[in-house]
Parts: sequence; structure tokens; C-alpha cells
Amino acid sequence: MGVVDAYRGRVARAIERTKGRAKAYASYPDLLADKSIDAVVIATPDHWHGRMVLDALHAAKTSTARSRSLSAAPKESRSPPPPAPPAASSRWAATA
Repeated sequence: MGVVDAYRGRVARAIERTKGRAKAYASYPDLLADKSIDAVVIATPDHWHGRMVLDALHAAKTSTARSRSLSAAPKESRSPPPPAPPAASSRWAATA
């Protein structure tokens, strides 16, 4: 079990709530690179969900995004997603 968040207080709270079973990761790509992680829950602002879900799927993780939409605008949901980068970008460093 792992947790990544830009706000360190949420990371500490997650570790406390899991009685130390959760591992803190420095970035979202670090969590995706860990072979022991099978699934991810993405709870970020809506406009990040689509890219992060694709990153998780490319990393062979089961993923779910916690919102009603995986796009920020209706036209985004009708267009094909951009291809995944060769390696996950370090700019995706916040999930909870």
C-alpha cells in the first residue's frame, strides 16, 4: 500500500490511519514504478485524471479516478487521448 500527495500532512495522516502499513512515495511515477503496487486510486483535480489514469494503465495498474468525469471539458472526452510518454513525467506528483 502506498500514498503520494503534494501535501505532506495527508501523507502522514494516511500512514497513521493504516498503522504504518502505507509507504510514502516521493512522486506519482515512483509509486507506479513499484511492482508491488497492483492498483491506484486517483483523487486529484479533475483535469489531471485522464493523464494519470493513462499513466497507471501503461504501468499495468488497475486504476480508478474519483470523480464523475475524466476530462475537464466535454470536447476532451470526445477526442482520443494523447499517446503516453515513454516514461511517466515527474510533474505528476500529487495523489491522495
